[in-house]
Amino acid sequence: MKAMKNYLYLLMFFSSVLSAGEETLIKAVVHAKSQTYTGQPVYVDYQNLNIADDWALVYGELLAANKTSLNWSQVHSCDPNLDKGLWAILRKAHGAWQIIEHEACAMEPPYWYIDLDSNTWPCALFKDLMIAEGLTLEAQCRAKNSPNNVRIKPAVTLPYTP
Repeated sequence: MKAMKNYLYLLMFFSSVLSAGEETLIKAVVHAKSQTYTGQPVYVDYQNLNIADDWALVYGELLAANKTSLNWSQVHSCDPNLDKGLWAILRKAHGAWQIIEHEACAMEPPYWYIDLDSNTWPCALFKDLMIAEGLTLEAQCRAKNSPNNVRIKPAVTLPYTP
């Protein structure tokens, strides 16, 4: 029994070390892309960093390197008066994380508009992304992909802004 307990402890330890290493690699790729996009040194404030299989999702906010507000007037494709959000989807291919989608000036969370009928990303990627009070996108995705295909109805409808 003690050997089994030690084995489980080691398995948990090495899993967390591997995850931390993957997170570091993902953060480096997102940081570099965000800095290139904004044309200035940035600090990434991560709200979500989810890894599922060879996929990663990053959701957060970009700040100046000193953790103050970023100078959005320097970013040509972004209205400095609107809310900002960082969204990135990455895929690991040939041992390296590559950005599939990157949005550094999202006015609303891009995950509000994910079409689960055509989604091919793992549901675990959507962990902790709230789409309604008490409902995550992960739960909605899993319900949609369940054998019974039971649709969970959100209790609160989020605002739509075209």
